[in-house]
Amino acid sequence: MAPASSDTLGTDTSLAVLQRRPLTTVAVSQILDGAGLAAGVTVGALLAQDMLGTSSLSGLPAALFTLGSAAAAFLVGRISQRLGRRTGLVLGYAAGAAGGAGVVAAAVGPQTRARTQGAVDVCVALAGVSGGILSGMVVAARGFAALSIGGGLLALAILPFVAWSARRRAAA
Repeated sequence: MAPASSDTLGTDTSLAVLQRRPLTTVAVSQILDGAGLAAGVTVGALLAQDMLGTSSLSGLPAALFTLGSAAAAFLVGRISQRLGRRTGLVLGYAAGAAGGAGVVAAAVGPQTRARTQGAVDVCVALAGVSGGILSGMVVAARGFAALSIGGGLLALAILPFVAWSARRRAAA
């Protein structure tokens, strides 16, 4: 890639200055993603120990997660290489959605499975539509930082529901 000329960047701005903020945002995002991933692996081991009643297989979730991630990355990479980046991303997201639906189906009993899955599907559809529309409006009006902060606040807003749900499940 050829260096940008001063005509396109202006006289007081360099490419490094323009890239600093997006690169910092991406780096912080990756750090938080890694922390969440590590927490998930740790919780997976604890859940396996709790469900199986022994710690001898507590590493199994981490091993399966790693193997599944590697297989998915390989498949999505091959698809992206052959059919294009967008097709690979769409199929990767679809696989994630199918996995999420499987988790929801396994987490509830057969008597409430259809109703629960339907409610989750409606919420996902509404979130997808409204998120796509609203995120563009927020970025246009306030920028990416406001969108990121808003997303973080929305994620924090569900924590009381998660705690309530966990207490309710523990009481049952």
